[in-house]
Amino acid sequence: MKQKIQYLDDARTLAILWVVLVQHNFAPYGNHFGWVPNGSYELFNSDLIYISGYFTCMSMPICFFIAGIVAFLSMRRVDDKSFVDVMKKKAKRLLLPAFLFGLIFQVIKEHTITYKAVIGYMHFWFIIDLFLISLIFMLINKKIGKILHIILTLVAVVIASLLSNRLFNFCSGYFFYLVGYMVTAYYKRKSARYQDISVGNVCILFVFSVLAFLCFPEKLKSIMVPIFAIPVLIVALKNISFFNHALWLVLCKYSYGIYIFHMLYLYAIYYGLNYGGANSFIIENAYWVSTLIALITIPLSIITTNFINKTKFLKI
Repeated sequence: MKQKIQYLDDARTLAILWVVLVQHNFAPYGNHFGWVPNGSYELFNSDLIYISGYFTCMSMPICFFIAGIVAFLSMRRVDDKSFVDVMKKKAKRLLLPAFLFGLIFQVIKEHTITYKAVIGYMHFWFIIDLFLISLIFMLINKKIGKILHIILTLVAVVIASLLSNRLFNFCSGYFFYLVGYMVTAYYKRKSARYQDISVGNVCILFVFSVLAFLCFPEKLKSIMVPIFAIPVLIVALKNISFFNHALWLVLCKYSYGIYIFHMLYLYAIYYGLNYGGANSFIIENAYWVSTLIALITIPLSIITTNFINKTKFLKI
């Protein structure tokens, strides 16, 4: 089981590192973050930004997908009594840190507290959604049939896509959680394994994922690209051994902490540089400065996570 879980840790850690080192590397220069005055995505190569979008489509869906796999592997051992204990542990690891540090981040950044801290301020939306999705799934999964569960989820995704991006993110996250759960149940029932997928099928899935990225509109792309690409990534990771390196295992261990704290340090560093009059320097050297800052946030986040865990108030 330990080896089986490791490739899931590898996939989740890769997804989180992609967010930290690439997705949120560019973001401070764009209008959405706007942390670099006079900054723009045009400072970076447009082809690089476009190509990175393919992998960005997978970053959060694969985390929800993996959570669904883990849910299947563990849920059979969860009865009504232990359900409360499981959710308490999840709340301590996911919900409480997201609320607390999201609130702190909003106060620092906006000097106020709003509903955003409750639904997930900035990047904390993912942590909030992961907790709520696991809670809702555990409550209803055994109460409705599989087909009805799938249909209701797809209907929710379609409706959410017409209403708001925030709701769409939640419903699509639930969809990938459900897919991860059901795919694992299928493979368990058939006594099959992900690595049993042939090389030819892996190549076909990869081609389909690229075509989906090139041809589909944005929201449909965010669903279809991961559907085809996630099996490719998981099969690849199950056949790669160099991820057993000690440094990589440390990154796996602290991956949630890296995700939680990197944004706070990212904002603090950019704010400090801008306040210190380095705005022109940041813009002129956007590539290497943004990359260096993103890299710096990783050890800082690991140190912070380790410190927080030692207090025993939270367990990240």
